[in-house]
Amino acid sequence: MTHAAEPARPLWPALVAPVLVTVGIGLLRLSDALLSIGPLDRAQFGWSIPIPMILAAPAVGGLAGRWTGERSASRLLVATAVGLGLVVISSLVASIDHIGCSPQPDKVAILAYVAPIGIVAALGYLLSGAFSLRRRDSPIVAFLGGVGIAILAGAATLMTFAALFPGLTCTPGSLNV
Repeated sequence: MTHAAEPARPLWPALVAPVLVTVGIGLLRLSDALLSIGPLDRAQFGWSIPIPMILAAPAVGGLAGRWTGERSASRLLVATAVGLGLVVISSLVASIDHIGCSPQPDKVAILAYVAPIGIVAALGYLLSGAFSLRRRDSPIVAFLGGVGIAILAGAATLMTFAALFPGLTCTPGSLNV
């Protein structure tokens, strides 16, 4: 007995989400380097274009399951979440040289310290995408719910950062330089 093969499904719709994340991060870096783009300063530009792109990406990735199938969309959501988490962690490791008030030359210690921030960002992306994938038969609910979860995940990531790096708690005399 032979089984009819499932028709091939295009993969490109699921690639839109990682492209949104990548282009969004690239635009944020560009605006940081240029300080202004047209009439917008880097913060205005960031909050009007790249940040919404990044927040919409997991919802778009989940919705892509309508065309690519659940398995392909799930795999790309996981891969993008892992990639996002690694980008966040590696960016922080490359730019941070203190833990608390003490200089920290050991990048492994910094890696262990900042890893929760990347993990929270990755899990938030994955939860948002999973919600949208599960609700893909109702596109408006999938998109709005996915974006809402992504916004909450962004806030959780920021709160994790704030918990690990509280504001200026070091007095000038307490810095061990």
